[in-house]
Amino acid sequence: MKRNILSHGLTAALLLSLAAGCTTARMAVPADLEARSDVYPCVGRGGFTLSEKFSFGPYEVVDVHRGWTRRVAWSIAAYERSRARQQYEFSLRAPSGQTWQGQAATGVRKQDLKDVVAGGELTWGLSREVNFVARLGRAGQTSAWTLALAEERGGVLLNGALTDGQTTYRIDGSRQLAGSPMPLMENAGFLIYAGTRLVAAVDVVNAGSVRFDQTLAPAQREPLAAAAAALLLYRDISQN
Repeated sequence: MKRNILSHGLTAALLLSLAAGCTTARMAVPADLEARSDVYPCVGRGGFTLSEKFSFGPYEVVDVHRGWTRRVAWSIAAYERSRARQQYEFSLRAPSGQTWQGQAATGVRKQDLKDVVAGGELTWGLSREVNFVARLGRAGQTSAWTLALAEERGGVLLNGALTDGQTTYRIDGSRQLAGSPMPLMENAGFLIYAGTRLVAAVDVVNAGSVRFDQTLAPAQREPLAAAAAALLLYRDISQN
C-alpha cells in the first residue's frame, strides 16, 4: 500500500499525543464484542519493531521467515507469478498441540488465485485487485484456508475474507483508535465476522492483541488464530 510522509507524520503525531496522555493506543473494538470476548495481548511483539517470535494467549508464532523456504502440499508458489512485494512464512502452535503453517504474499493479482481457492475461482466477494494473500493449514494436511484482502479506494484499508471453501469469514479493516475521534491513516486492525456476528478482532497497533468471541470452540479459533498471526506479521515494505 502506498503511503506518503504526511500520512506517517499524522499517524506518529496521533500516537504520540495518546502516549502523552498516558493512554496506550489501540484499535477501537465494538462494545458488544468487548463484553463477550476473550482478549489475548501479544507478548514479544514490541511496538512498531515487529518481533519474529511472539505469542497471544495460548498461541505461539514461531519459525518466521521473510521469503519462502518450505514447500507444502498446498504451496502458495503459484503466487510467484505476481510481482509480490513481500513474502513470508510462519508456524503457529495451538493449545490443542496442532501446528499450523502459513505462507503469505503481498501484491498478488486476482487472476493468480484461480485453481487455488476451492472451486477454482475467487467468487467470494473481492471486487478489487487483491493485495494480500495467505494460505493457512495444519502441518501434514493437504487442505488449507485462504485469506485474501484487497485495498479499498485510496489504498488505505484492507478488506476481504477467510475461507476453506465451505466456511467463510468476512474481514473488515478498521482505522479507528479507542478513545480518539481521529482515525489512523492506515489499518489499526481487523474485525472478523461470521455472517453478521462479530466473532474476532485483531489489533495491530503497538504490541497488538487478538480477541475471540467466548462462544467460539477451540477448533473454530484455530484458523482464526492462524489468520491473526498472518495479519500481525504483515509488514508493508513501502515502509522499509
